[in-house]
Amino acid sequence: FVITFCSIVLIGCGGSSTNSGITQGTDTGSFSGTYEGTLEFRATADAIGTSPKSDNESATVEIEITENGTVHLTIDEIRLDGIVDDDGNWELEISINDFGSLIDEESKDTLKTAGCPLGKKFAKIEGQVTPPTMSGEVSGKLSCKVLLVTVGTLEVSGTLTATM
Repeated sequence: FVITFCSIVLIGCGGSSTNSGITQGTDTGSFSGTYEGTLEFRATADAIGTSPKSDNESATVEIEITENGTVHLTIDEIRLDGIVDDDGNWELEISINDFGSLIDEESKDTLKTAGCPLGKKFAKIEGQVTPPTMSGEVSGKLSCKVLLVTVGTLEVSGTLTATM
C-alpha cells in the first residue's frame, strides 16, 4: 500500500511525444557536411506560486550531418544527437538540460522545484535539409504533475536556420 501511495504521489512529468516517424537513413551522403546557423528560441516556464517567465534567446549552432544518417547539433558546447532520413528530413530530441544557457537558471530552478526532471527528453527540433541550407522548428511542452495536478510547465518553440 505504501509503495502504491508513493507512486501516485510522485507521478512525475509527462510530455508530448516527440516521435515523428522519421527513420535513420542509409543513403544520406548528399546531405552530409557541416552547417552553421542560428537557433531562435522561446521558452515559457510556469509553476504554481510563481509568475510565468519567458526567455527569448538566440544562439549560434553547428550541425554536422554524416553519411550514415546521423545529425550532431552543438549549442554552447552541448552536443545533441539525432537522425536524418534519405529524403533530408531530420529530427533530434531535447531535454531542459540540453538547451544550455538558452533557459536561464531561475527558470530551471522553478521547474526543478516543481518536480520536473531536467534531463527528460520532451521537445524536438525537426526540419528539412536541402544542401546548402537546412531549417528546423523547435516544439515541445513539458507538464509536471503531482496527484494529477499540473504544478509546472515549460513550453518551447523556435526556428533553426543554417547553411554549409
